[in-house]
Amino acid sequence: MLALGLVAAGAAAAQAQNNATINVTAAVQQPIVVTAASALDFGQVFPGVPKGVALGSASAGRFTVTGQGSAGVSLSFVVPANLTFGLNNLPISFTGSFNGINDPAGSGIGSFAGATGATLSATGNLFVFVGGTVTPSVSQAAGRATLTTLSLALGAALPLAAQQNGVTGVRDLGFGLVFQGIARVISRTDAVNSGRFDLSGKKNRDVQLTFVLPAVMTGPLGATLPVVFGADDAGYSPTQSVGNETVTWDPRTSQTLTLPNTPNPKVSVFLGGRVNPAVNQRAGSYTGTVILTVVFF
Repeated sequence: MLALGLVAAGAAAAQAQNNATINVTAAVQQPIVVTAASALDFGQVFPGVPKGVALGSASAGRFTVTGQGSAGVSLSFVVPANLTFGLNNLPISFTGSFNGINDPAGSGIGSFAGATGATLSATGNLFVFVGGTVTPSVSQAAGRATLTTLSLALGAALPLAAQQNGVTGVRDLGFGLVFQGIARVISRTDAVNSGRFDLSGKKNRDVQLTFVLPAVMTGPLGATLPVVFGADDAGYSPTQSVGNETVTWDPRTSQTLTLPNTPNPKVSVFLGGRVNPAVNQRAGSYTGTVILTVVFF
């Protein structure tokens, strides 16, 4: 989640201008990197004789995962039901475990059909171990078709549903100087005052954007200043240009978008709004917080 501040300065013309600056915070996590460290290798097998590879064996498969310390991830696998050579199939089943240290005696992976939750170590490491059993039939074809030497590399494409992507709060939504009884509107296309978030991820990835919006900003002595968001106050730019917002929507509802089909795309989301000061609005600086939750699919 990223926090984007809203700022409004003093209300009355007779009052001294009172500017305030707030920090924008962004919980940007380190990217997750998955590496295939070793293949799952069954070596020689014989017709009618099942052969297994234990998780602690030197022949077990292993992935290494690095990323943000203590980050939660979701491990998902795509595994075959058979090893194949030509028209011959050799049934295979899998076992697995994961650990924050390089030791297979960790937490077991109960099923390879669904996702398994895991947590990186405090130093940002996770080791995933894969074993299994092949079950050749008694009539398994002879020669090369027997798959006498089996080497299965599960690859580095271990999907991580919770993989983190870059999201940064870039600019506050700033209403500047407002006056008692006079509404002030900031358009999402305002290159100076609109709120802005920058996103980065993988090409063609779907993202879901959800705002948590304040109804009021808080000022001196607990005074509040109403702030309103409307049907066209959020905009998405695939080129990070405030003048090229190809999708607009009501920020009070979630919006799902697809990142551009370019390597390592970077896009921006812009936000506008309206403040409605009362005729007797207390003078001073008012602040609020907009929270943007981004889910990468």
